[in-house]
Amino acid sequence: MDLKVTKQAVTINEVVLETTLEQSLECDIVLADYYPDILRILKCEICPKIVQTNVGGERLTIDGFVNVMVYYLSDNSQIRCCEHKINLNKSCDLKTTAENPVVTVRPRVDYANCRAVNQRRLDVRGAVSLMVKVTAPREEQFMEDAEGGGIQLCRRSFDATDLVGCVSRQFSIEEELELSQGKPPIASIIRCELCANTTDYKVITGKIVAKGELMIHTLYAAEEDPRPQVMENTIPISQIIDMPGVDEDCKCDVRFEPISWDMQPQSDIDGEARIIDADVTLCVTAKAYRQNTVTAVSDAYSTSSVVKPSFSPISMMQLSDVIAEKSLVKASLDLDEDLSAIMDLWGRLEIISCKPGEGCVAVSAKLTVCLFAMNAQNEPVYIERAADVNENISQQNVPMSPVCELDAAVLSSAYTLSPRKVEVRCDVKFMGCVYDMVKQQLLTDIEVAGEKEKPADDSALTIYYADESEDIWDIAKRYNTSVQAVMEENSLEDEKLKKRGMILIPILD
Repeated sequence: MDLKVTKQAVTINEVVLETTLEQSLECDIVLADYYPDILRILKCEICPKIVQTNVGGERLTIDGFVNVMVYYLSDNSQIRCCEHKINLNKSCDLKTTAENPVVTVRPRVDYANCRAVNQRRLDVRGAVSLMVKVTAPREEQFMEDAEGGGIQLCRRSFDATDLVGCVSRQFSIEEELELSQGKPPIASIIRCELCANTTDYKVITGKIVAKGELMIHTLYAAEEDPRPQVMENTIPISQIIDMPGVDEDCKCDVRFEPISWDMQPQSDIDGEARIIDADVTLCVTAKAYRQNTVTAVSDAYSTSSVVKPSFSPISMMQLSDVIAEKSLVKASLDLDEDLSAIMDLWGRLEIISCKPGEGCVAVSAKLTVCLFAMNAQNEPVYIERAADVNENISQQNVPMSPVCELDAAVLSSAYTLSPRKVEVRCDVKFMGCVYDMVKQQLLTDIEVAGEKEKPADDSALTIYYADESEDIWDIAKRYNTSVQAVMEENSLEDEKLKKRGMILIPILD
């Protein structure tokens, strides 16, 4: 028997690396002359940033830096901050050479410790972990069709997700930020919190036009005022991203992220420090996905010959949805003492797990709330509390085996202070993709192994008692006939039986 086999290439986004890299941090910081002496350390915070990744052959390299910020109480009982930058360089081997890889690196702070060696010198120790995932497209050849010798094919259609492109590039903005009326002039900047939010994007053939806003929250020490002051600014941002192959049918994950910034107080025309020169470097990253329907052969047999099919299992992540959803996260936090005032409050949200829910993906996370406050004795203190958070992200089609690549950013925070308690409200943006992990068993080839023997019983029909939901394919294969013949003989419209009952099995010559 001669078989004419037609094959097709199916693109599979394969995970070629998924690992965690650890980086320890050690540094000695000597205060510059313009910093006041250290009276007491309030908080040591380290913030890792990834600047670029590169895959060369079977080697991945990651470059970035860790910004170390030590908040301390000066000898005049005011909050001050000194900063230090540590280079971050890691590399590792891939399992195989990857063509057009997509690298995702999620940094996580493991711990940060700081001690004052003396009034001018700090000893910092810490560690960060880098959760690394590298995916790359791979083509696999599967059977699409076969003709000849009574060959019978079981075709299955399934959705496949193609990554059209992934573009990441940096850009800079410079802006003058002015204090609002009534705010005292700036003596020094204590801390800056920058967050970028993608508000909209539009796809034009070959391009993505992205719009967003950069939110800057600044805590500064004021001239002739013992308490720090807060100023908030919002700057519109936009970028045009070139991406060959992208069109209106694609789903896109577009994000802005601040990488580094320099904030310098400047004097206005009256000689008062009421302006901040902001020089910010941001990164815009866009990923575009296209959904395709692939039809392939999952099983085959011949009514006249013995055939030997070859199968290959595939596992693929089908894109379920691109998430860009805001949510209001609330937490009630107990305090060990009464506070007379809160000077500054900010939050960090770490996603722990994602599970399928009813019409949603249930996200479990940990909210860490940090605050500078004045205690009952009007002394500056630093307080940190954590709370468990559970949020439901609505979805029309919730996958049964979700794989969530979600990030969360706290856009803004508000609070209400009461005796030994603070009620916190955080505007949170969830961003990323939810996939469904799908496994398929498909035919890669088929060969003839010999002729089938004629059945001893040459009756034209066989009676079969079928169960509900039984596949016609399984029945036809068992009795060496065709699906079409069984359906025509029994006037069936669906290839899956709706109820139990007797059916007639025609025997082919």
